[in-house]
Amino acid sequence: MFERNPKIKLFGDDWQFIGDPHMGRQFSQVSPQTQKALAIKQFEKFKELMQVPAKYRCVVGDLFDKPHVPEWVIMQMIELLDSPNTWVLRGNHDESKSDLDKSSFDLLQHTPIASRCVREEPMLFYDGKLALCGWSFKKTLLEQLEGLRPEVIVTHLDRLDYGSGSQNVIPFTELEARGVKRVINGHEHKPYQGWYGSLEYIGTGSLLPYTHAEDPEQQLFITLTKQQLLEDPEKYSEHFVRVLGEDLSGLEDFKCLALQLKKPQTIEAQDLVLEVANYSTNSLLREIGLARGLPEHRIVALQDMIEEANND
Repeated sequence: MFERNPKIKLFGDDWQFIGDPHMGRQFSQVSPQTQKALAIKQFEKFKELMQVPAKYRCVVGDLFDKPHVPEWVIMQMIELLDSPNTWVLRGNHDESKSDLDKSSFDLLQHTPIASRCVREEPMLFYDGKLALCGWSFKKTLLEQLEGLRPEVIVTHLDRLDYGSGSQNVIPFTELEARGVKRVINGHEHKPYQGWYGSLEYIGTGSLLPYTHAEDPEQQLFITLTKQQLLEDPEKYSEHFVRVLGEDLSGLEDFKCLALQLKKPQTIEAQDLVLEVANYSTNSLLREIGLARGLPEHRIVALQDMIEEANND
């Protein structure tokens, strides 16, 4: 598991990457008090990462959770991002699909941080060896990079084409052919790392995990049995807690950000015969993927998707 919000050395300098923040997010599944607590956690984590010793910082997209967020959220972020060595990529949640409908991210073009907001035109460093590229409905990544030959790209794209024919998918084959050595990507909320031939790709994850599936480290979203919870209930008071069992009896006084029950699944079948010898889901996916000629990065992405579904 790769580190969330990683600090990475590029061309001799430390870069602190800040995963998708989604500021202004409405957590509708929880109480107003918990929504406020989560918003505070977001801002506290963002402030913490802005204070990590590093020469440069980059928010890898989705600064805001939707095209239009409250004004107080915009003002808070302008204040936090007012640093000469901090850049912000536009993400898919930041962009309005209409030129007539200006988004909250568009408003940043009229603030002191305007020159460090990356939209359709790449921001270049180290004589063009590093390119920061924002999300765009109008331009593909290859169109943004026309005439450029970066070795490292920081962007906000899908890792796979999920069947919609999206142009916003990392073009691994073309980038490797151009000599790109590394892609650092936002967009997916669970951090990852892998290889496509000689090209390394890194997913920063989101600023914080926002679901159980996005939190394999169980930093904020915890899954455990009732017995485990009752051994030290105070330990989990600032978490989203999912209890494995048949009911929540005995937990009436337990306080946490949110409490839910996950009942064990049972399967009833007659005359069911399975032959499994030392196989895991990941190993089965790998064998099937290799048999179908899938590249390594697609097999890894499919394994991640299955793991997330199992954790959700």
